[in-house]
Amino acid sequence: FEDRNQQFILLNEDQLTRNRAENLKCLYDYRRLPANSYFELIEALPKQTTLQELVQLIKALSGNTNSSQARLAALTLLAHQYYWFDDLSILTNDTKLWKTVS
Repeated sequence: FEDRNQQFILLNEDQLTRNRAENLKCLYDYRRLPANSYFELIEALPKQTTLQELVQLIKALSGNTNSSQARLAALTLLAHQYYWFDDLSILTNDTKLWKTVS
């Protein structure tokens, strides 16, 4: 966590809201995927964006026209906390994301 200035947070049952639980479920499988193949893209990505914009940017930067692969990359970066979002709201294409690395 230190290299990305991240914190480890424990949540009790009052803090684990339905939305947080849904977001964790959504990102769990992506957390299990390696993110290292996306490292070269991270520097070129913006500090603030939305999930939908991030997918489009990854698609353009990678030269891959496959939207599914770009979405996989975006969600993997999000699951590995290279981007942060307010997890009290359900993750959607319009969710604002903030980069956690420089």
